[in-house]
Amino acid sequence: MLTTGLRENAEHYSTAELHEQLDYLGESTQQLSELLQNLLQWALSQTKSLAINTQTLDLSELLKRNIQLIQSAVQNKNIQVNMSTDTQLYAHADLATIDLVFRNLLANAVKFTHPDGAIHIYGSYDEQFVKVSIHDTGIGMSTHEQKMLFDITKDPSKIGHSPNKGSGLGLILCHEFIKKNQGMIHVDSAPDKGSVFTISLPKSNQAA
Repeated sequence: MLTTGLRENAEHYSTAELHEQLDYLGESTQQLSELLQNLLQWALSQTKSLAINTQTLDLSELLKRNIQLIQSAVQNKNIQVNMSTDTQLYAHADLATIDLVFRNLLANAVKFTHPDGAIHIYGSYDEQFVKVSIHDTGIGMSTHEQKMLFDITKDPSKIGHSPNKGSGLGLILCHEFIKKNQGMIHVDSAPDKGSVFTISLPKSNQAA
């Protein structure tokens, strides 16, 4: 265990090495926390105990709130985050599930984007839907890998070539929750060209 090694050998580490080990411990703890949250939400969705309470949501405000949550990770990797919407993005959807969708998609964008890279967020309307696209400049994926993303039976360790991989459950939850909100999710990606995840949710009557 990392904590045991730190406790038993702390006097042998330099200050820089201690900081490196503590950073690694912090990342591992965050990943574990995210996994546990996703597992709980997945269990609720499968037992039909998850309530979907649709209302008018301003997706712009929800995105801004979630962008604030990733600021520490963004700053550590010197990633630029740009959000471009001409108007407020009003959707008819459930707050809790869509909040988790944005949290997972933004966390993944940071995780797989190279240091000094960028994340671009776009919002728009069409006749039926409000759309949000999250575009990262990360490692990207092949067409074959994209087909595995939302399949619970596939091994996520075979997707991409980054050493910083998670369980894959977060994206499966995103797919599940967006469907429960009568929406859609689409990915467009290529190896070393980054990825664009676009979600479409029913447009609120309050939308422009």
